[in-house]
Amino acid sequence: MQPEHHQILIIGAGPAGISAGVEASEQKLDCLILDKGDVLETIRQFYHQGKRVDEDYHGIKVCQTGHVKFQTETKEDFIAQIEEEITHHNLQIRKHEIAERIARQDQNFLVYTNKKAYSSKYLVLAIGIFSKPVKIPVDVAPEAKPKVLTNLGSQDQKGMKILVVGGGNSAAEFAVFLQKNNEVLISYRKPAFFRLNDVNSKAVKRLVENRKLKIIFESNIKKIEVKDDKALVHLDTKGKVEQLLFDQVVFGFGGTTPTQLLEDAGITFEDNKPLLTENFEAKNTKNLFMVGDIAHKDSATIAKALNDGHEVIKFISSRE
Repeated sequence: MQPEHHQILIIGAGPAGISAGVEASEQKLDCLILDKGDVLETIRQFYHQGKRVDEDYHGIKVCQTGHVKFQTETKEDFIAQIEEEITHHNLQIRKHEIAERIARQDQNFLVYTNKKAYSSKYLVLAIGIFSKPVKIPVDVAPEAKPKVLTNLGSQDQKGMKILVVGGGNSAAEFAVFLQKNNEVLISYRKPAFFRLNDVNSKAVKRLVENRKLKIIFESNIKKIEVKDDKALVHLDTKGKVEQLLFDQVVFGFGGTTPTQLLEDAGITFEDNKPLLTENFEAKNTKNLFMVGDIAHKDSATIAKALNDGHEVIKFISSRE
C-alpha cells in the first residue's frame, strides 16, 4: 500500500505544531498533523486546573509574529482558543498516532506510525521535550494503580494526604498546587534539589519554611500496595524502610526526548542540542525542520513556539 502523501507533515499538536498548521492553511499548503495523544497533550496533562499560561514566561518577552497569538490566560481559555483556531482553519489532525520510524525515500520523508505510513516533501518535528513518557520505575500492585498518577489533568483533590515523587519542575509545581487543599509530602532520591527553576525553588522553600510542605530527601519507593483503601507506600529513606499510607501518589517525572527517532529523521546533536539553521532547518538534512521547546531547550516558551510555527512555514512557502 502506498503511503498517504502530503506536502507538509507535522509531528506534534502542541503550540508549535498547531501554529505551523494554521500558517500552512493561510498559505494554502497541504498539511497534516500527527500526535501521539490529544491536541495540547502536555498542557492538558501537566497544567493543573486554572493554571496561568504566561505570555512572558519567566520574564522572557517575545514579540508574537504569527496568526496565532495569545495573552496571559488560564489553561482552559488557552485550550479553547487553540481549538477555535483548529476549527476555523479546518486543520487535519490525526490523534493517537505514534511516530515509530522515520526514513527517506528519494526526495520525500517516510513516517511510519502505529496505524499507517505517510510521506511528505517537508517534515516539521514539533514533538516537545517530554514527548516520550517516563515509565514509573516502581512495582505497583494492580489494585493500587488507580491511586497512582503521572499528571494532574482535571483532578480535583481536596482534603487528601498526597505523596509527590520527583525532584524536577513538574514535581515541584504539582506539590505547590496540591498543598493548597491537601497535606503534601515530596519524596526525592537525591540529597537536595538541583534542577528547579527560580520560581519553583522559591515557592518550595517558602512552603517548607511555613511548614505547609514536607520533603523527604534521599528516599526511594520500593513498592506500592493497598491497605484500608489507601496507597501503602514502602519508602526507603537512607536504608530505613517505612510503610506509609497516602490517598494518592503523584509521580512528577515529566518525560524524555525520543533522541533516536530524531536522529533517524536526520537531526544531529552537539552537546545535546540539535544543529539547526536560523530557519529551524536541520543543518545536514534539507526540508527537515524542528520547532518548539525541543529546538529551544532551556529558553523555550509558548510564545516562542507559536512564532516558530509561523517562521518555519513562511520559509517553506518561500521554497514553493
